[in-house]
Amino acid sequence: MNTGINTRLGGEKFNTQELLRTGHTLPLKGEKSAVVKGYGSELGNRKRVLGRANRKMISNKRILHLIDIAKSKGEKEIEKEFWEVFHCQRKIVTTNGRQHCNYCGRRLCSVCNNIREYILRSKFGPVFDTWKDPHYLVLTTKSVPARKLKSRMDAMYRAFKRINSKYQKRRQRGDKIEFKGIKTLECEFNPDKRWYNPHFNVLVPNKEVAELLLMEWLKLWGPKYVNRAGQYCEPVHSREKILLEVIKYCTKVFTDPDKDKEFKAGKEYKIYVKALYNIYCAMRGHRIFERFGFNLPENTPKREPKETEVNHSIKWKYSLKLMDWVGEDTASLLTNYVPDARLMDILENHIDTLLE
Repeated sequence: MNTGINTRLGGEKFNTQELLRTGHTLPLKGEKSAVVKGYGSELGNRKRVLGRANRKMISNKRILHLIDIAKSKGEKEIEKEFWEVFHCQRKIVTTNGRQHCNYCGRRLCSVCNNIREYILRSKFGPVFDTWKDPHYLVLTTKSVPARKLKSRMDAMYRAFKRINSKYQKRRQRGDKIEFKGIKTLECEFNPDKRWYNPHFNVLVPNKEVAELLLMEWLKLWGPKYVNRAGQYCEPVHSREKILLEVIKYCTKVFTDPDKDKEFKAGKEYKIYVKALYNIYCAMRGHRIFERFGFNLPENTPKREPKETEVNHSIKWKYSLKLMDWVGEDTASLLTNYVPDARLMDILENHIDTLLE
């Protein structure tokens, strides 16, 4: 059975300042030395090193198909964004047991999404932990074909903004209901019916806010566009699990077999790149992750690390053929990453370039 596409992404870049702190590099041409900025990533953490190689490989395999689609449609700006994903971490500098590289900051990049996910969890986790009775909602409308996807997403954002504005004004007038929460936009593709189902995943602090939000959503759209059975509203049972579910930005193109480290027998995994392209284009210009009704606690601003020139370093360049970074001087491999055979079969033989 085909699993379709389940994705969270957007065309705009997110804040790259946090990415820079994890390791930014400016190699000096023709020199053994390099200028590095940031703290870099620990090479000794084998799990992280292999995870990054895995995500880089998946991104490259997927993005080349999306580049072809953008070219065929004459979308130069989108094609440029895709090439930025392709070149993300193309070159790496290692020094003192750490690796430094440049990041694209694009939401179609699996590597940058993983970093983004960590940043959001660290920022919003402490706030979420203070909510005494958190509830999880899924707010959706009836599925639409590709030609209506962009207009439907735009309408969903306008609807949510209208509801939020209503209760924020009431709060300013003295209403005691704290209408607040966090939400992400997600979109599923059904390959059998060729329908798209955009929806919001929302976390709110209590049952009262959850029921109000659900009531307003149903009332605003009406039975022509939504039905109660299609919405979800339940108390949170596992805080850590649900927070990860709502804020994660990794792109699910085939039920995340690379995350689960296993494949379920009997399932046919496919990547529908044209559908993924349509979702990406429809989401451009929207904030995929948003908070509403509250501000994050003020933290002491972090000082940007200074650029440092290092004399003893090794420069590496990514090889599409080897799916690893090759040393410019040593000709050795940085990670010795070996992809899962089933995963490679999906990426090479089960990418659908026609269905949308």
